[in-house]
Amino acid sequence: NTFLEILDANDMKAGFVFFDDCWQHSGANLSITCIPVKGVHNGCWYAAPQDVDRQNGTDKFEPYVSTTVAAFASDSRVAWWEIFNEPRKSAYSLGLRDVGYKWAQAQTPQQPVLSCWDDNNDTDVVDTHEYSIPNNRSPVFSNPAKGGIVTEAGCRFYQGTHNYGAPLNWMHWLTSIRNTTATPFIPGVMLSWEVMVGNSMTRYHWGTAPGTSEPAIPWCGLMYPDGSPVSYTEASAIKLYSSGTSDALFIATNLDNPNLPYFEVNDTTPWVAPWTPDSQLGSVLVEASVWPDTVTGNITVHVGPVDVTLDTIPLPFACAKTVDLGCYRDQMRSRILPVAVSGGFGGMSWETCAAMCMGAGYGPQNVYGTENSDECWCGNLSSSAGKLPTGCTMPCKGNASEMCGGSYAMSVFKATCVPTPTSPVKATVTDTKSGAVLASVDVTSRVVVGAWNLIRIAVLRDTYAAASDRIQVWVNPTFVDVTGGSVPPTDEAVPPHPPTPLMDAPLVDNSAVSGMRVSSMDGTWRVDYASAHPLSSI
Repeated sequence: NTFLEILDANDMKAGFVFFDDCWQHSGANLSITCIPVKGVHNGCWYAAPQDVDRQNGTDKFEPYVSTTVAAFASDSRVAWWEIFNEPRKSAYSLGLRDVGYKWAQAQTPQQPVLSCWDDNNDTDVVDTHEYSIPNNRSPVFSNPAKGGIVTEAGCRFYQGTHNYGAPLNWMHWLTSIRNTTATPFIPGVMLSWEVMVGNSMTRYHWGTAPGTSEPAIPWCGLMYPDGSPVSYTEASAIKLYSSGTSDALFIATNLDNPNLPYFEVNDTTPWVAPWTPDSQLGSVLVEASVWPDTVTGNITVHVGPVDVTLDTIPLPFACAKTVDLGCYRDQMRSRILPVAVSGGFGGMSWETCAAMCMGAGYGPQNVYGTENSDECWCGNLSSSAGKLPTGCTMPCKGNASEMCGGSYAMSVFKATCVPTPTSPVKATVTDTKSGAVLASVDVTSRVVVGAWNLIRIAVLRDTYAAASDRIQVWVNPTFVDVTGGSVPPTDEAVPPHPPTPLMDAPLVDNSAVSGMRVSSMDGTWRVDYASAHPLSSI
């Protein structure tokens, strides 16, 4: 009840789950606090019931379901009752789902009773989970008479993997079907495993290793513990869809183009935001998600009187292929190499992939693989990997004379590499008119190549004293920037706070913000989205 009171005070509802087959089926101990491990996704998530408790039938769980549902059967703060999360196709799990549904329904709750993750006899509403870009063929529409809800969705592109259906993809798709007959109804969608980026560690991907550094952008989760959003762009898009209003001055994506769902900038083609600021605009925050498709050059975000430039990451090794091991069949749920270091890189080649793997800590004892023309994988080849007679026919995006695998076909090879000297990766603020450097910082440990990076810029205006105008810049603000640590107890030592800007400098030019433009030098970059927000609304 206390939990529901907290939610109600924040205009939220809860959907409760009774049973679950995910993650660890043994070792749960409610008498001790589980401490999450840095880098380990959902390390403290335990299946319920545990395997040891799945003896002697299911009747012992009836009071747990019945008394809980009965106590809150007419409570408007409860959105639904979910009997079983992601049940295995075992007789026990499906049997427990079935009797659990009947126990709950016997209490005649006003809320729907659900069971995922499909349409089945134990759910009032089709209940699905989706880790892909949404489309009109979604299984949530499998039984229009019941309607449908997606109870897990909205995880982003995780560095080295692919887009799992980010919040902006969902907002774009839901908006596109709102006034059409392309789908039988508009489904409910619950974004992310959790509202807050926290100790469930779902900011990391399923496959990350213990000790993995904080991700540049969280995989799942919408806001940090201080209350600030992971992305102001996403937050504004969600607000616009759900309420019809938004304080954003503009939100820009290229999602209307399914063949190129992002903007490309290069030496000759900048991207200009669809925004003409009011001359009386005060303090403003702009945000852009950018992806380096190059290992040379930089990208510049021009905002009114300043330019913010971000270098790309140079390759730390020079590599040469030594052994071509052939073409192998890859599978979505059974990867033949365990780790992806690039989920899409415009400069991909065998040599580039080997250098990326070396930079990620792999060595000559390992093998490397390229797939789908722009992906790079590293590690030891799975014992179940099978060769293909053909299939690796996609030219590498960075070297068309080499074949970088195919669709679920991987070109596997060995290589030798030698270290190369590299310069620090810098973020720099310069005055647009004079070119004077206002601030510069080393962001080598923050920026990722072949993945999305978040740049946030605040132009702060002092209405009464122009000399106090300032520029602040953040690059990939992380959970640690907000809490002080990745896991307890260090992340609980001080109260959560807004991330400190990496650069904070006085403005030389106090002229008005004239718009936003993104350009690059010596290579191609992608722009996933951009937005601007009056700081008075944040």
